[in-house]
Amino acid sequence: MTQNGLRKLFELDGLPCAEAAVWASKQDDKTAEGLLAACGRQHWRRFVARNTRSVAILELLSRDESGEVRFGVAHNPHTPATLLERLSRDGDRGVRGRVARNPKTPAVVLEQLADEDEWMRADVACNPSAPRA
Repeated sequence: MTQNGLRKLFELDGLPCAEAAVWASKQDDKTAEGLLAACGRQHWRRFVARNTRSVAILELLSRDESGEVRFGVAHNPHTPATLLERLSRDGDRGVRGRVARNPKTPAVVLEQLADEDEWMRADVACNPSAPRA
């Protein structure tokens, strides 16, 4: 699908857009990059961030200006540990909390997050991969 075609899909509101976002999140890097270029709407970028398997797209979205989009990257089970480590220092507490809950977050990062405060310790405790005392 062309970038113009993607843009037309994402100018709509409703189920066709949701279906298009699902479709695009499962495509190759070039197609997904076209989607992101065509779609200025934060909720579609967040959807792709939560559902893509593309490390290149996750890397791109991990630097998005929207905390909600970065939250989606932190939530994604396919986000590599290196990106989770970087997101663990994000200025948005919600992003850091989602990193704390991601099972792929390295133990050393979870330990650092747990030192932040009691609320972050609670997020770490929800992580099935967290080291148990």
